[in-house]
Amino acid sequence: MTTLTAEADSLATLVAAGSGNGTQIIDQSLRLIETLVEEPTAYAKIHPLGFLQVNLSRYEDFLLRLHLWPVPRIAPRPPVWRVHRHGWDLRSYVLCGAATNLEYDVLPDPAGGSRVYDVSYDADASTLRRTDRLVKCVQRSEVTYEAPAVYDVPPESFHTTISEAAAPTATMVVVGTNKLSQPLVIGDADGDDSYTLTRDRIAGESLRRALRQFL
Repeated sequence: MTTLTAEADSLATLVAAGSGNGTQIIDQSLRLIETLVEEPTAYAKIHPLGFLQVNLSRYEDFLLRLHLWPVPRIAPRPPVWRVHRHGWDLRSYVLCGAATNLEYDVLPDPAGGSRVYDVSYDADASTLRRTDRLVKCVQRSEVTYEAPAVYDVPPESFHTTISEAAAPTATMVVVGTNKLSQPLVIGDADGDDSYTLTRDRIAGESLRRALRQFL
């Protein structure tokens, strides 16, 4: 067992024990970033919305991911459609910096200017497929969480998370493995039939340089 795997397993034990371990979860997550810097096989994926995603370990009920917004920020890839629904439980622990979570009401509206896209995933890409559902998006809430903090995104919630802090921002994300509804993205009403968005990988010194910002 590698040190990284052992530390991820220790973190998973804390997560499984419940939200009362929030401070310990954040501390263990920060230690795990230190280990990642020294892990020669580590890599991150560049998410289309402009952050680094490090997939850590999968367990029976959840999986663990690091989301990292280094400085300078990574530009999102077009089409930049931020509002989405995961379809599974999600909890984010803000380790450093600040993350802003915005939630939306998505309402049927033929003149609303937006359209629902179904989302499917494979290892290194997501595919958005146009549906016939025309909608409008109305922002319902906006909350900024400064580290150390924790927030939940219910599976039925349409949301986006951004980080406009001047400093690097990192979150440890606990993703439920039970798919409760179809993942969706809200796109332009006149968007194309489909889009495939790849997640390029970074590793080696490029990744270590990014990770050192969070130490």
